[in-house]
Amino acid sequence: MSTESEWAYMALAGTALMLSIIFNRQSKPQWFLLKLAGVIASIIPIVGILQGGMFLEKDPAHSRACFIQAGLAIAAYFILLNGFNIDMLKF
Repeated sequence: MSTESEWAYMALAGTALMLSIIFNRQSKPQWFLLKLAGVIASIIPIVGILQGGMFLEKDPAHSRACFIQAGLAIAAYFILLNGFNIDMLKF
């Protein structure tokens, strides 16, 4: 694994922690840890999308955190794949 991807995964794990604190801070400690594990698992975008859909009505805050984490993981993938090249955004 290259250094950039290692930093990206560490940044995504840090983002998962921040998202969990922001959206799930009112949960009991054991539920907070489970929700944190779910948001960390959302680094895999399909997992994040599935979790976000499953918890959409039951726990909207956790659902939002999973969707955001999946979106950030997709963005990080494309940035790592292509570099941050503004020309790739042009049509």
